[in-house]
Amino acid sequence: MLADKMVELEYVESISYVSVRNILKKNELKPWKVKGWVIPPEQNSEFVAHREQVLDVYKRPYDEDNPVVCMDESPEELMEECNSTLMEGARKRG
Repeated sequence: MLADKMVELEYVESISYVSVRNILKKNELKPWKVKGWVIPPEQNSEFVAHREQVLDVYKRPYDEDNPVVCMDESPEELMEECNSTLMEGARKRG
């Protein structure tokens, strides 16, 4: 399915299903385990209304007293990206 879509979208001229599997495995990606928000295939007025409310928030001018804060809903910590000196200090305090 991903291989066909990549060809359809012209990301590549051709790619085998095995190549896609190997790339996903190498990068430890498991898209079939991820559940996310997508635009429903049928027009859902309630979904569209809520989506528009969220998008309107991002269009607001910056307000120092009420900043917009985006939160990642993923429960994982990206420990590889931490500064080692910060990690050392955290261990000493903990």
